[in-house]
Amino acid sequence: MPDPKRMRMDWLGRLLRVIRRPTTTGHPAIKLVGTEEHHTFLRGYSDAASFSSVEVAVQRKFKLFRHSGTNSKRDFELGQLKGNPELAALFLFHGDGFIREAALNVLPSPINLPVVAYGLLRRMNDWSPEVRSAASNAFTRCFGSSDPSVLLPAVWVVLRDAKSWARWQDGYPSFINEIMRQPKLTRLLVMRLLSETRCGARAVFEAMCRSPEMDKFFMQIAARAYQPNLRACALNFIATGKVVWPIGRTQKVWVDKSLGKYKVIQDYGSRPLSFYPDLAPILRAALSDRSVMVRKEALDVVTLHRDDPHFWNIITECLQIFSNDQRPSIRLRLDFLKRNVPKFP
Repeated sequence: MPDPKRMRMDWLGRLLRVIRRPTTTGHPAIKLVGTEEHHTFLRGYSDAASFSSVEVAVQRKFKLFRHSGTNSKRDFELGQLKGNPELAALFLFHGDGFIREAALNVLPSPINLPVVAYGLLRRMNDWSPEVRSAASNAFTRCFGSSDPSVLLPAVWVVLRDAKSWARWQDGYPSFINEIMRQPKLTRLLVMRLLSETRCGARAVFEAMCRSPEMDKFFMQIAARAYQPNLRACALNFIATGKVVWPIGRTQKVWVDKSLGKYKVIQDYGSRPLSFYPDLAPILRAALSDRSVMVRKEALDVVTLHRDDPHFWNIITECLQIFSNDQRPSIRLRLDFLKRNVPKFP
């Protein structure tokens, strides 16, 4: 009968036999990643909704974890990358920072897969400063030569999420300006804003509004965007002549310091509108908009410009349009406008 104590101790012997087992390469066996295999795997991440899970999936599928102890495996994989730069698309998601940096330095241009563009942009927020620097150089080298339709899904996701990427706060405005300097990519983003039905479009819109290149699209967005919050926001920018956006930071404002009461408010950036279009046509359309949100914003705009003679005809139309509207939010605005409307000549 086997000795139970000896059986319990045998795990150490098995572990030592595995560690001492010789390999043909002189280091733990590593699966050579085939170019076709990794391309097929990455093509499977064609939906932008899956981008957030690609890094963990790559590391598990190809065993690309962070190296510790001996550097033989790292040297072997760096040799693979040097002999086959196509592997850079995969090694962007490697768990080892040395290999991510090396992959960014040899990343081929142009980028052919949206998930690879996302991987490059994700490295701009990497925990390693060396990787972030390499990612910035790779961005300069690769993005201008890549097809805008390939970049679109990745850029959309990053514009939606990246204002909270703390390590990229200094480079994020420069990234937006670079994106907005590419006319084809900007038009694709605006077309998606006009038709987007899912959440996240407002965050993308606010990110793009940091650049004055966005101003020429406000009339189009105010008239045609599917989501009413975008139409209302664009109308507000046109009416006030000021563009405002959240910058992703908050600050604590004391209400009563002696009682320890405070509130947390969002920090906003702003800039003046770069041109002043004719507001009347878009305002007339907004007063008849299908969304209450847009109609309320239009009423606020009419109230804001009530002393301007060019808006007196619109004020008369406005009072007629909303005369039978019983919504409290509309009635409050309409009553204020009636009390404060100037006497027409």
